[in-house]
Amino acid sequence: MQTTVLLVEPHAEARDIFATVLRHAGYAVVEARDGEDAVRLALASPPDLVVCGFPVVLATGGELGEVLRGHAATARVPILAVSSHVFPEDLARARRGGIDEVLPKPVALARLLEAVERLAGPAAQPDP
Repeated sequence: MQTTVLLVEPHAEARDIFATVLRHAGYAVVEARDGEDAVRLALASPPDLVVCGFPVVLATGGELGEVLRGHAATARVPILAVSSHVFPEDLARARRGGIDEVLPKPVALARLLEAVERLAGPAAQPDP
């Protein structure tokens, strides 16, 4: 069974690059343009990992991590953020908001894949 990554990225070019790299590594990728899209997709079919920017603020005012942590179906799904907000206070805010790990931008794609595998497991899970 393939490991599924929910990729949340508003910029089409960046989303395409990340999605291509993840798919090439063997991950199933579900793409979302914004936080509302991500919440809808995650609740419909919880992924193994969410990869997003930070912060991802929803129109309702909450942040993506907080909202996903508030639902039983997604409460334990790891969240990996790729962000230029990497000062200590930013990282503390990310952790309080439900983010498990933050990679600084620009991120080396090999480092991204290492973090994805560490948080979600290998791309293909053996069938039981």
